[in-house]
Amino acid sequence: MKTLTVRSVRVACGRAMGLALAGALAAAAQAQGIPGEPASVMGTAGPAAPPAKAPPMPLSRELNVAVGVVPAVELGAINVPALLAEDQRRANEEKVLRYGLGRDLDV
Repeated sequence: MKTLTVRSVRVACGRAMGLALAGALAAAAQAQGIPGEPASVMGTAGPAAPPAKAPPMPLSRELNVAVGVVPAVELGAINVPALLAEDQRRANEEKVLRYGLGRDLDV
């Protein structure tokens, strides 16, 4: 084990104080904006936002395509009590998962 002497402690403290002083001076130089020193990132403004772009034009308008009204089909209400009754009748069958409901419609 190394024995500490008064001299070795003084040298170590001197080095630590020197490093702390050098760091403080460098930070002060950056904060004051001394020429030749790199600028500090704290408190400086970033790049300006790019100007806003106009929204893109729909492709149909760009190609001069006349888009009419899209036909819509409205389905009637589902008879939920009839479906639940059917589920009860089929409860003992092997496949009981209902994944959809077939409906007739005219387009």
